[in-house]
Amino acid sequence: LAARTRAGNQAQRQRTRREHLFGEAKEHHGLARAHGRGLLRVDQQVKLTATVQNLKRLLSRRRRAAAAAQAESATEERVRTHFLRVV
Repeated sequence: LAARTRAGNQAQRQRTRREHLFGEAKEHHGLARAHGRGLLRVDQQVKLTATVQNLKRLLSRRRRAAAAAQAESATEERVRTHFLRVV
């Protein structure tokens, strides 16, 4: 019932996103099992895994932004050279 509202839809998207992040951490970053004993070691493992995931996303966004900027400048150059040929 709550998922039918705008707030419910947004909450569902956030839950889905979090589940994907935890799934990635378990499948690809060894968070399915604790590698150390004790709360301190597990806390360090979780924080290190989260840091790795954040860095991966940051680098991915930077690469996409650089590629988009490069494509935009190439498009501008093509337009500029086209108009120079026309004139």
